[in-house]
Amino acid sequence: MKIYFETHHKSDGTWSHPKAQENYEQMNAIWAKALEDGIEITGCQILEKVLKPKSGYVRGLGYGVKPNKSRELELKALLEAEKIEFEKRNGELIEQI
Repeated sequence: MKIYFETHHKSDGTWSHPKAQENYEQMNAIWAKALEDGIEITGCQILEKVLKPKSGYVRGLGYGVKPNKSRELELKALLEAEKIEFEKRNGELIEQI
């Protein structure tokens, strides 16, 4: 939340956009309620609740670049080929024993 404040708050003390101020106030309200209720909550969880996940959000990895589907498919094909090669060599070694 501190980074959000620093990136959306101007040096003259004003907000970059009214929505940014509204979001920050919601974040503080969620954080205060969690403290009051004794619930542990991280900054990332608060950001996710207020800002809502977008297409660049990957569950378990957080915000950032979403993996490229074509690269993912390429790696899966490569892994499958390696598995086939491994099983073939493993079978040859078993025959030699």
